[in-house]
Amino acid sequence: MTKLVLNNILMKSKKSNVSWFNICNDRKKVFGYCTVKPGGELHKHKHKIHEYYYVVDGKGKLKLGNKDLSLKKNMFVKIPKMTYHNTKNPYHKNLSFFYLFNKGPLENIKYIS
Repeated sequence: MTKLVLNNILMKSKKSNVSWFNICNDRKKVFGYCTVKPGGELHKHKHKIHEYYYVVDGKGKLKLGNKDLSLKKNMFVKIPKMTYHNTKNPYHKNLSFFYLFNKGPLENIKYIS
């Protein structure tokens, strides 16, 4: 993974094998890159604003409300506001995707469990 450093911090969750970093994090938008290692998972949550994924590499599973989606390279997904979602990687290769929120900064976006 190529790391872009533009006033951001690489964040990791040891228990879920997930790392992410923000490429842009201002009051108008949040744009970043996330990697979910094999066996990793982003916990179930929702936000008060839409979120978007663009899958760069690998495969994964996205539970989006009551739907089960298979994520794959070059796939774009809109996650509607107030929709519970979680992302898993049950495969043997990293899942990597860009994420986007149309408001920011990230610290103002509440993750509702």
